[in-house]
Amino acid sequence: MVFKITEIDVESQDDLGSYDEDYDQLQALSLSTKDYLKGFPIGQDKFKDAWENLGAQGNREGNLSELTQTFQLPFKSMNPAVNGVIAFFGSMSICDGTNKINVTEKVHTILLSGIFNGSFTVLVKGQIGFNQEYGCVIKLTARSLDAAVSQSLLECIN
Repeated sequence: MVFKITEIDVESQDDLGSYDEDYDQLQALSLSTKDYLKGFPIGQDKFKDAWENLGAQGNREGNLSELTQTFQLPFKSMNPAVNGVIAFFGSMSICDGTNKINVTEKVHTILLSGIFNGSFTVLVKGQIGFNQEYGCVIKLTARSLDAAVSQSLLECIN
């Protein structure tokens, strides 16, 4: 890979010359779905409205994509499971305070909102629980206006 480097005097803005810079070896780069996600805060107690509005828009336009899948998680208790799921989705916004756990409940719901690749509003709803046979499991639903985006969101769980 070759780059052209141009040096410029900051004060005078004079061009001080250019030269080619050669990069023979590049470091390995790894990207995942969460690298394309950024948070999109929707306000306290507004997730249900956002979920329904995205669904209505998708139904009107004929492009609603809602996918649900269940995963086994490698966590031994609810706190690490909730924090782990949040980490799986990178910088998505936590909605309605669902990062806080009520220890008296057997199932915890987590709600996340974000923007995928700068273009698609994405919403994620997960129900985390414990099962004697399988341990920690999550039933995850991803909603967007693009099937490939919804599928990619489900692939964040790893």
